[in-house]
Order: sequence, then C-alpha cells, then structure tokens
Amino acid sequence: MGESLFRFVFNTLQPRMAVAGTKFYLPTVLSGLTDDHGHKVLPLRSDSWPIGPLQDQGAIAVAGVFGDSFKAYWSFLIARHPDEFDPRVEADQFDVIETPGNDKPTLNLSNVTVDGLQNARLEPDLVVARAGSGYTSTVTIAFGTFPELPQELTITGDYTLTQSLSMADEGTRTVTAQQEKKAPFAWPTFDYSCAGTFSLFVTTLWAEVDWTLEVDGQGRPIIAISRIRLRGKQVGDDPALTLGPVTVDKYDPGLQPDVLEPAVTQAFGDPNARTELLARIGETLNEQNNRDSLAREPTKNLSSVLDRSIGPAAGGNTVDDSIFARFGSAVNNSASDYYLPAVIFGVTSPKLDPYQLSSIPFQVEVWDTPVDVALNDCALAGIADAIAPADDLVFDPGVTARVWFSTLPDKSTVRYRDAGGHEQTGTLTAPLRLTGTAVVTIEGQDPIQGPFTVTVASATADTVLPTSGGAHNALDTLTITCTSLSIDADPGNIDINVDIGDSFKDLINQELNTTENRKKIVDEINKRLGESGTLTDLGNTISENVRGTITSRLDG
Repeated sequence: MGESLFRFVFNTLQPRMAVAGTKFYLPTVLSGLTDDHGHKVLPLRSDSWPIGPLQDQGAIAVAGVFGDSFKAYWSFLIARHPDEFDPRVEADQFDVIETPGNDKPTLNLSNVTVDGLQNARLEPDLVVARAGSGYTSTVTIAFGTFPELPQELTITGDYTLTQSLSMADEGTRTVTAQQEKKAPFAWPTFDYSCAGTFSLFVTTLWAEVDWTLEVDGQGRPIIAISRIRLRGKQVGDDPALTLGPVTVDKYDPGLQPDVLEPAVTQAFGDPNARTELLARIGETLNEQNNRDSLAREPTKNLSSVLDRSIGPAAGGNTVDDSIFARFGSAVNNSASDYYLPAVIFGVTSPKLDPYQLSSIPFQVEVWDTPVDVALNDCALAGIADAIAPADDLVFDPGVTARVWFSTLPDKSTVRYRDAGGHEQTGTLTAPLRLTGTAVVTIEGQDPIQGPFTVTVASATADTVLPTSGGAHNALDTLTITCTSLSIDADPGNIDINVDIGDSFKDLINQELNTTENRKKIVDEINKRLGESGTLTDLGNTISENVRGTITSRLDG
C-alpha cells in the first residue's frame, strides 16, 4: 500500500465518517459496537473504579469533616450510652485521630456508566509508519463535536467516601493499646464513611488511538488497537470535569447529610481524584475486550471498503501485497468494475475500441512502377480484448502493466459503464483488426479504392500509469496520468490485405506485406497513441472513471 496510499484511504474515508446517515458515520458505528457475546459496548460500564486517597487541601477538609463529626458523636456516646463500652471509658481519656499511615480520606466508585462516547469525530491528523508486514498508525478523535448529539460525557454511578479513624490515648498521636471487649464501633481503628450517587460531566475530551494494520492468511485486513490515550484539546492538557448532582444516601452514625454533601463535593474536586477519574476512564477504554470490540467494527468497515471499491481479498502476505492482489484479480474478473475489457470500452476520450487513426501511407513498386497506397479512415478494433496477468502488473506507486490482446473469443460481450454511468454492452474483436478504405494510386492512372484489413494475430501493449492523490491526497483529487502506451507485435503475426478488386491486388498485397511495412503499421499506431494530447486525455478519462467508480461503490 505504501504510506501515501494508506493516507489516501484515510483521507477518503475520514470526511465520510462525519456525515450523518452514511454507513461510515462514526457515531452510528460506535453506537453499534458489540462485544464477543453480542452485548453493546457503549455506554461503557465498570463494576469498580478505585480512586484512592485524596491529597492536599481536599484531604484536609474532608478529614476534618469526618474527624469533627465523630468527635461530637464520641462525646454523645460517652454521655448518653456509657454502657456501650466494656470496660467503660471517659470522654477525656482518648482523642480521635486520623489513622497513622492511612490518614487520607479515600474515594471509590462503583456501578459506573460512561455515556456519550458515541459523539466522536475522527480528526484529519494521521501518523503512519511501516511495521513488518503492515503499518502502525495514530489517529486523533474529538468527542462532543456533533451538535445534534450529547456534547459531554456523562459519568454516573455510586460512590463511597471513607476516612480511617483511630482512638489515641489523650495527648498523643498514637493509637491506643487499650482493648475494649465491647464498643459501638471497631475499636481502636475503624472506617467512617458515607455513600450515595454521583454524576460527572466531561468536556473538551480528545483521544489518541494507536493501532496496527495487518492481514490474515486470505489477505483480509485486521486492525488491532494497542492503546488509547485521553487528553484535552491540546497535548498536555486535561479534559474538563464538572461535578453534577450528588446524593448522600448512606452514612455512619454521627455523620449528617447537610455536612457531608459539601465534603463529597470537595472530594470529587480534589486534584488527585480528578487525575484518577481520568485514569479510570482510560483504563476502562483500554481493557482488552473493549479495545477488541472497538477494533472489530473498523476492521469490518475497512474490509467492506476494499471489497466494494476494489474487489474481494485475493491473498497476499503483507498489507501492500494484499492490495495489489485485489487489483490484479479485479482487472481480470469479468464481474468487476475494473475488468480490463470493461475499463477499455469505458474510455471515450479518446475512444480506444475501436481506435480511430486518419491515414497510413505506403509506397511500393509493381513492375518497376511506383504505387502509392494510403490506408484511410483507419479503425483499430480489438484493444478491449485484453488481459493483464498478475505477473505482468507492477504497482510502484502507480501501475506498470503488460497487456495481452486476443485472449478472449471473438464476438464475446462485455458489460461496461459509459461516461454517464449507464450500463452498456460491448462486443470484443479478436484478433486485433485495423480496417478502413485503401486508396491505390498507380503512376499515370486514376486512383483505385477498396476496403482493407490488417490482422494482428498476437500482440501485447505496455503502459505506465502513475497515480497521485492530488492536492488533498484523497479520492476527490485522485489523478491517474498515462505517460506511456505502446503496442508490440511480431511482424510475422501481421497480415495486410487490400481488396481493390483488381488484377494488381495480389501483387500489391505481396509488396505491402514486407517486414518493414508491417512494422510501420505498428509504429504509426504507437505514434498516435503516444502523442501527448492522447496520453493526457487518456489519463483524465481514466481518472474520472476510477473516481466515479470508487465513489459509487463507497457511497452507493
């Protein structure tokens, strides 16, 4: 394929993936993703997102809420329910401290749902490099870009906010060694927590997706996603996180919802919590089953694109070889839009079969008398009766081909599309035949005319067709130029027959059928085919036809 062709395919598909209602529209593709069991991949779900300990001022503030709440609850227990402790304790006997070594409040999420990832647009940025038998690539995806879809990711689920507390001997910061046979909480170290539901909104989210392209044993593409990296709009930036409504549904004795809600809000706003939240989104996306599911649909789409725009897989051990094998198979497959006879019939500027030439002049001698022979109104039929064996096709980066004529039976029919896209039927001619009107002028006599036929029993043609993606390196600017086109035929396989209905016919034909004159026939044809205007017109026509064919296959 080469990196240039890889970019051509990407640049052709990328804008189509942003058009709603098409088979390539990325939000539709993502919404339809399923896992190995047929379950929808989106919205993403996860049983557990451990966020971990809070840091900095958020940790201090939340720890203060939990610590102060329990101190008040501790005083209440001692005053009102002293018999809850065995042995009994006094209020001033112990202090409440954050547990040494585990003094930070921790936030953990569960039953998490991430919705909105389907609103994704593939950006035009592409990094690609060869790797072994295939390619590695990085593409960029922007989320929340299509206005008719949710503009933000919505993350919902349950949370648990926990502070580990311990009882310390009064005046110390050391966990007491005193044991209690009975206490209304786990003595001397215990978790103090609250739980509820949360919602978060993520905006300015972008992702860089690293993936590889290989082929299987049949030459079909295989895409594997190796890593998904989340970021903000610019590399190095973080996406924006906004906390939505939170509830406090469960809480340990002594905690109050009106005090807890601000603490929960502070916990979600903690810098470490935000960093860990983004990390959990990335980890969930990067789970093997999710990456496999995300790669499965692009693999199917790419396979479909290649099948529709070129033809079915035809082998190949590398990505490049598999693409070339498809082309090689397509040009010789009568059911393909690239079937060589159909392509040749479809070229109308200039029309190749029959190919029109004006006149080919000769001068011969009969009985020492000069005779001028002009082959006028020449029409060469049979160019469409052609095959291009795979071994005679070279792709680097365009196409260099040797074409073999007269391989299909005479008068075989071929379906092709004309310049307007309408289906037509062409009739093959074999072998190659040049026909027209011969005008024979013998010195001192009136011209004699009659039909002529030049038969070429066996011939080949060589052509060079460089390709370019044009200004955008995409389908709409695809350019195919024809830099060389020439026919090769052994003079021994050529027969010239002028039928002037005169006694001189056999003598004239004998003089015409020399090696030199037979070569001249081929030289004159090649001279006309090789004119710059002819080659330019051929390239333009082939470009238009190929662009039209691929477009109809992709968008039809």
